[in-house]
Amino acid sequence: VYHRQRQPDVAHPCKNKNGGCAHICIPAWNNNIATARCYCHNGFKLLKNGKCTLNQHSSFLLIGRGRPGMIKGIPMIPSRTQGPQEEAIVPITNLHRPSTLDFDVRTRYIYWADQHPPKIGRQKFDGLDREIWKGDDISNCEGLAVDWVGRNLYWTDDMVGTLSVAPLDKPLLRKNLHTNITHARAVTLHLDTNEPLVIWADWDSVSNRSATIQASITDGSGRRTLVKGDLHWPSGLTVDPLTKRLFWCDAFLRKIEVMNLESSKPDRQVLVGESHLESVFGLTYFANYLFWTELQNGTITSYNLADGNMTVLSVQNPPLFEIKAFDTKSQQDVVLCQNDTCPHLCLLTVGRKVVCACADGYEGTNCTERISPTCRSTEFKCQSSSKCIHHSLVCDGESHCADNSDEALAPNGPCSAHTMKACTEDQLRCNVTGRCIPKSWVCDGEPDCGSNDSTDESDCSGNSCLGTDFKCDNGVCISAEYRCDGDDDCRDGSDEKDCELVCSPDSFYCASSSLCLPKSVMCNGKIDCYGGADEMHCSNSTVFRFNSTCSDGFLCVSSGDCLEKQKECDGVEDCP
Repeated sequence: VYHRQRQPDVAHPCKNKNGGCAHICIPAWNNNIATARCYCHNGFKLLKNGKCTLNQHSSFLLIGRGRPGMIKGIPMIPSRTQGPQEEAIVPITNLHRPSTLDFDVRTRYIYWADQHPPKIGRQKFDGLDREIWKGDDISNCEGLAVDWVGRNLYWTDDMVGTLSVAPLDKPLLRKNLHTNITHARAVTLHLDTNEPLVIWADWDSVSNRSATIQASITDGSGRRTLVKGDLHWPSGLTVDPLTKRLFWCDAFLRKIEVMNLESSKPDRQVLVGESHLESVFGLTYFANYLFWTELQNGTITSYNLADGNMTVLSVQNPPLFEIKAFDTKSQQDVVLCQNDTCPHLCLLTVGRKVVCACADGYEGTNCTERISPTCRSTEFKCQSSSKCIHHSLVCDGESHCADNSDEALAPNGPCSAHTMKACTEDQLRCNVTGRCIPKSWVCDGEPDCGSNDSTDESDCSGNSCLGTDFKCDNGVCISAEYRCDGDDDCRDGSDEKDCELVCSPDSFYCASSSLCLPKSVMCNGKIDCYGGADEMHCSNSTVFRFNSTCSDGFLCVSSGDCLEKQKECDGVEDCP
């Protein structure tokens, strides 16, 4: 029932000038006297005068999570209290699936990729200057890395199989370094070396075939394979710049491995095995520690490389994605590329030198736009752009032009009288583009045939699934283990409907914070689940012990901590 008397205007301490609070004022009572309690937004801390100032942490962890979709900063050490952890940055909210992220210390920008709609965005630590950095030609970015020396951003696009680079301040000047990647995923940079590398993971299109970890010089030259064999879903690529070691995790094989980038022979070593991992997703290195996220159970774990000790730092609401270690003393290299060094891109090369490169569609020393018909005699010009591709890429079954004109079968198209390569028995021929794709991609919820061709996603409603699969509303079959994992694997959201957080047998669900907490905190005399659900239905002795521990002080309702009496109403928020 709506009536103004249901919410009457009454006198309260927050009515005038917000109670002297900079952000949030909440009326409270102390000995029957109304008082104003000040609180700050996440990423800020409260001062004695009621003002709020930004948190200034020299090092912390950046994590991406899915429920709700956001990027937040948390401490690198376990919290001493059971209350919420202090957040190191103003959270980046209203995201869907921030699967990858990185930062730039110099400008204090955080870069991230989101999927719905596909885009790369950025926002500063203080919550200001949020913008879409690139969105017009992004399909499915699964990895990005900031080049703080050359002032560039590298990113992968799984949908089109590319590794691209563009200046941080000029995102339209995109250059594709590599275009023949099967499933381009995680990417990282190794810049503190005489041979600066961009390293990326390439998942194979066939489920039972090994993936690879590849690398090239950051200018695109010298491409090679670093790791192959006994590799399935490599992700979380991270480098220790001092020892020149590359670390990665594999969610399918459930292990974390390491190798020396400068070793003359393979020296792979398993650091953490499957008994300690469930669905590891993100991995980062800092100060001889590894930190990783678990996609499905929401844990963030640290690993001491010196003694192998593992510590759970935090339990967040799953799913968790990328993790990066921020430190103000990182990225201290001299910027080799200034604004006037190159007209378009300035890329690092061997010997700590730089080379200039032009964005796709441009050429020459001054990077002038290619105007038709300036494509070389050995090249083909894409119809709706000035991009030139080699003739060997025309009618090869894979689209290299954004408009698919290099694979057009129309009477006036380049492939009308062209004998295209035959598809194998385990491949499907796309009707419009003529592309050959693995049959395992048919009815998987992702159009793989190319622009304006939905051959592989047509007539999927009658598709039958295996007993170990889950059938989506759109007819797509996915593995049953992907059900309720926080990722829209069906592409129609049906695998994430009617989901409830399922906790492990040794934990319980805290509804007020949507977290799984260990059962060891139940009835321990401290409120760990907001609202006190973990201290309900306990024995009288337990409840009495909880109530009696603060008879001479002030009891914090949110955490159960007992404070000295003189800290009550002293203008400083001491309760976590």
